[in-house]
Amino acid sequence: MVRRPTKIELIRLRRRLKLARRLHKMLRDRLTILVQEYLI
Repeated sequence: MVRRPTKIELIRLRRRLKLARRLHKMLRDRLTILVQEYLI
Protein backbone atom coordinates (compact mmCIF):
# COMPACT_ATOMS: atom_id res chain seq x y z
CA MET A 1 0.00 0.00 0.00
CA VAL A 2 1.39 3.36 -1.06
CA ARG A 3 0.98 6.24 1.37
CA ARG A 4 -0.53 9.19 -0.42
CA PRO A 5 0.91 12.61 0.49
CA THR A 6 -1.46 14.93 2.28
CA LYS A 7 -2.47 18.28 0.87
CA ILE A 8 -0.25 20.10 3.36
CA GLU A 9 2.75 18.00 2.33
CA LEU A 10 2.09 18.74 -1.34
CA ILE A 11 1.83 22.47 -0.67
CA ARG A 12 5.05 22.35 1.35
CA LEU A 13 6.83 20.45 -1.43
CA ARG A 14 5.59 22.86 -4.06
CA ARG A 15 6.79 25.83 -2.01
CA ARG A 16 10.23 24.24 -1.61
CA LEU A 17 10.38 23.55 -5.34
CA LYS A 18 9.49 27.15 -6.14
CA LEU A 19 12.17 28.40 -3.75
CA ALA A 20 14.75 26.01 -5.21
CA ARG A 21 13.94 27.16 -8.73
CA ARG A 22 14.27 30.81 -7.74
CA LEU A 23 17.61 30.19 -6.03
CA HIS A 24 18.84 28.21 -9.01
CA LYS A 25 17.90 31.02 -11.38
CA MET A 26 19.63 33.61 -9.18
CA LEU A 27 22.81 31.51 -9.04
CA ARG A 28 22.78 30.95 -12.79
CA ASP A 29 22.30 34.66 -13.47
CA ARG A 30 25.14 35.56 -11.11
CA LEU A 31 27.38 32.96 -12.72
CA THR A 32 26.58 34.35 -16.18
CA ILE A 33 27.48 37.87 -15.01
CA LEU A 34 30.75 36.64 -13.48
CA VAL A 35 31.70 34.80 -16.67
CA GLN A 36 30.91 37.85 -18.80
CA GLU A 37 33.02 40.09 -16.55
CA TYR A 38 35.85 37.58 -16.70
CA LEU A 39 35.77 37.36 -20.50
CA ILE A 40 35.73 41.13 -21.04
